[in-house]
Amino acid sequence: GALVLLVCTVRVDARECDDSDIVPLFSFCEFDERLIYFILEPDCTNAEEIVIPDPVMVPCDLRCGAGTKYDLTAEECVTCEEGTFAIGGGAIYTTFDDMPAEMTTTCTGEGCTLWTPMGGYLQAGAGSTSTLETEVFIFEKDSSVTFEFVAKGEPLFDSLSLIVDGETVLYEETCSYSGWRLGEASLDPGLHSIQWVYSKDTEAATADEFVAIRLIEMSGSSVFDLKCTECPTGHYTPDGAHCINNPDNTWSTAGSAAPTDCGENEYSLTGASHCKDMEACVEGDYTLSYGECDMTTLLRPVIHVLREPVICSATLPGAYVPGEAYTVPCTGCEPGSEHVGGGVCTACAAGLISDGTVECSPCQPGYVPATTLSYTSFPTFPEGGSTNTTDPLGSEWVIGDDTLRSGYLQSSGLYNWFSLPLSTSVSLASLTLSIDMPATAGLNVFAYVDGVQMLHATAHSNKMGEVTETTSVYDAGAHLLEIGVIMLGDITNPDDTLVSVVSIVLDNAERILDSGTDTTPDGMRTAGECVPCPAGTAPSELTHTCQSCPKGYYAAAEDTECKTCPEDSIAPYQ
Repeated sequence: GALVLLVCTVRVDARECDDSDIVPLFSFCEFDERLIYFILEPDCTNAEEIVIPDPVMVPCDLRCGAGTKYDLTAEECVTCEEGTFAIGGGAIYTTFDDMPAEMTTTCTGEGCTLWTPMGGYLQAGAGSTSTLETEVFIFEKDSSVTFEFVAKGEPLFDSLSLIVDGETVLYEETCSYSGWRLGEASLDPGLHSIQWVYSKDTEAATADEFVAIRLIEMSGSSVFDLKCTECPTGHYTPDGAHCINNPDNTWSTAGSAAPTDCGENEYSLTGASHCKDMEACVEGDYTLSYGECDMTTLLRPVIHVLREPVICSATLPGAYVPGEAYTVPCTGCEPGSEHVGGGVCTACAAGLISDGTVECSPCQPGYVPATTLSYTSFPTFPEGGSTNTTDPLGSEWVIGDDTLRSGYLQSSGLYNWFSLPLSTSVSLASLTLSIDMPATAGLNVFAYVDGVQMLHATAHSNKMGEVTETTSVYDAGAHLLEIGVIMLGDITNPDDTLVSVVSIVLDNAERILDSGTDTTPDGMRTAGECVPCPAGTAPSELTHTCQSCPKGYYAAAEDTECKTCPEDSIAPYQ
C-alpha cells in the first residue's frame, strides 16, 4: 500500500492555566551571575489571570541537590514536601493528560498511530512505526535522560529505540520486557535531540501491541529545581530525591512517601495503585519443593509450597489443602560426575569419565571422554542464561525445585522467553531439547537455534506431557538457544501457562579449562562413555581431546599416538 507520513503535535481541548504551567528558563552565566526568567506553557487558556514571576539574578555557582528546590522568596534551598521529589535540576514529566508542549510525534505506514497521552503515560499504538521527539539543552556535566517503559510486541521483529543526536543508545530487537523497566542514557552539556522510536513489523500487527513510557526525567536541563513534583500513582519517594516503584503486595496513590501494604487475602504486583482480592488457592497454585538427601536412608523430603508470586489465599473457604509431606528416593549423580559424600556430586576431572553411579576413571588407550553440555536438572539458573517477558502482568522464567520453568502469562498473545548461549567445538553437533507442557488449549512453545526454529509444540485439552526435539548445530563456535512460550486463547488460570524444561543436551560442546586446573564450567560434563579417536587423530594428554596429527605423521582409528610416516610415503590424513 501507499506510504503515509503524518507529522503533528498532539493536543487535547484547551484547558485553563495554573501555576504548574509556569516554566523557568535559565540564561548562560555572565559576570558570575545568570538570569532566570519565566514563561507560560502555550497550550492553556486564561493566561492573563496567571501571575508570572519577575526575572531574578542568581549566582552561577548556586546549586540545590536532589530532594530540594530553590525558594525564590527565601533565596535558599529548601527540602521538598513529603510525597514530592526533585532531581537537583531538570525536567520531570509524571502525568500526561495531554502531550507536553516540548514534544512532537510522527508515524509512518498504513494505519499510522501516533504517540498518545493516556493520563499516566504516553502510548504508541499498534500497526506502525511511531516516533516521539523532543529537544533539550543541558547545562550540567554527568546529566542523563531516564524513563520507565513497558512494551508489547512481536519478538524478533519489533523494537524500541532511544536515539540521542541521531545515535541509537538503547535498542531491544525483541521488544519484550517484564513489567515496567528503566531506560537511561547519559547527556553531555549542550543541545540534544532525543527520540523514542517504536519500530513495528506491520505484516503481523495485533491490537494489543504497544509501547508505553512514563516518569521521564532529564537531569541537567536546569541548574536547580524551582518546584518539587508529586510522585505519581504506583510510586513513592522516601527521600524526595527520586520515585520508586511500589514492591509486590503494596499500593500507593499520588504523593506518597511510603507504600501501603495490601490487606489480608489481597495482593498486587510491582507499581500497583490498588490491591486485588485473592481467590481461594487451587491445586495448580502449589508446586513441589525437595529437601536435601538423607545419606543414611537415601531419601529426601517433598513438601507443597505456593508458587511465586502468591496471588491466592490458602485460608479462604474452599481453598485446596495439599497433602502431607512425603519422601522420595535420592537421584544419582549426572553422567560425567561422581558422588563425594553428603549428597554432593562433583564433575569428573579432565580426562576422566563416569556414568554417575561409579567413581570417575580414565578412558582406555586411544579413547577420550565424550564432552557434553547436559542440563537434566536445574538447581541454579544456567550460566549465561537470560529471561524476559512481553506480558507486563506476567513473570519471567524461574528456578524452583531443581526445575527451570516459564513464568505466568496473564494475557493472550504475549511471550515468555528464555535464552541460553552455547558453544560447540566441531562443525556439526547435535542439540536435544525436552519440555513438559500442560494440557491447555492454545498454549504454544517455540524453540530457535540461531534464529532458526527447531521446535513448535501446541497443547490441546487432550494432549499434554513431554515433547522432545533434536536438531543439528552447524559450525564450531558460539550459538544461541531461545525458548518462547505464548498463549493464543483465553487465560482462565495463569498456572495453565507454565512450561518446564526437562533437559538441554548438546553433544561436542566446547570445553574450556582454566589454566592449571581440571575444573569444568557449570552444566559441562564429560559423558558417561569414552569415544575412539578417528583416523588421523590421537588423544592429547593436555586437552583430553582428539588432536589432528601434524604434517608427516599418521594414526589409524583408536591409535594412542601419531606415528612417523615410513620413508618415501606421505600421510593421507593431513
